[in-house]
Amino acid sequence: EQPARRAGALDRERREPVEDAALPRELGEKHHPGEERVDVEAARDRSRDRGVDVSAATWFDDPRSFPAWKYASEAGIPVCMQMTPQGFPQLRGLIERFPNVRMILDHLARPKLVDGPPYAADREFLELAKYPTVFLKLTPLNVTPDSWGKATPETWFRTLIDRFGADRMAWGSNFPATDDTLSGILGKAQAALAFASSQERDWIFGGTAQRLYPSLKD
Repeated sequence: EQPARRAGALDRERREPVEDAALPRELGEKHHPGEERVDVEAARDRSRDRGVDVSAATWFDDPRSFPAWKYASEAGIPVCMQMTPQGFPQLRGLIERFPNVRMILDHLARPKLVDGPPYAADREFLELAKYPTVFLKLTPLNVTPDSWGKATPETWFRTLIDRFGADRMAWGSNFPATDDTLSGILGKAQAALAFASSQERDWIFGGTAQRLYPSLKD
């Protein structure tokens, strides 16, 4: 059995990918000339137990997307957002419009972190902790960034645990996109979070993912 399966990690095969131009199309809208409509209910059924992965460009708060957000809210579908801090104002607007949608920030929304504690450069990101439906996905991009600057894994991840809570953080392997073995990716993440309590690690390496995607318990 693969380590990521045992850890209950968030991985791509458990989510239904929805790329930049696809969401309006799945809503039955023609986002670009010549695009075909697809079966909306079929797309929703595929996503119900797997969540939706949104590669967020500039359209994710377009009013044409609101029916999808409304459905995600009503059906309890988590939405994994691949985004950068530039989109935080739009994200806050969506959270306030659809407060029941659980939003997972993939790669921690690519924080700056290099200024070190108290991480003033990431204040806007850390303030998202006030929304109980915002979850964090921790990936190799965050475990082995290009530079830690004045940050360290312990001070950064401890800040996230203290602000968001371990039960709103989940490790994801980013495998096979990350150039490493699955066991190597997992080992580096476990080493970076070795300072955390066993209960906190249980949440990050399994519990939170199972909370978001109950089918991972199977």
